[in-house]
Amino acid sequence: MSLDFIVSWDGSANGRAIRYGVVRRFAAYISIYDPLTEVFDAKAFPRFRAVPPPRILSDAELGALISACCSVSPLEAI
Repeated sequence: MSLDFIVSWDGSANGRAIRYGVVRRFAAYISIYDPLTEVFDAKAFPRFRAVPPPRILSDAELGALISACCSVSPLEAI
């Protein structure tokens, strides 16, 4: 029943992995009180974490960033 709930979602693979994680943690919690509860494998639905490419700033953007940083006043010591 739990796997049907996870697989029935039409979203992305990461969304299904998140759903699986929630169900897995809930089952682990319930297994403390009911030892007959099955605990799911943590690696059954892996998440894919793509790293976005770095953003290269133009000279104008870099200058604006440096100017903005110079105009920020430091916090006063408490």
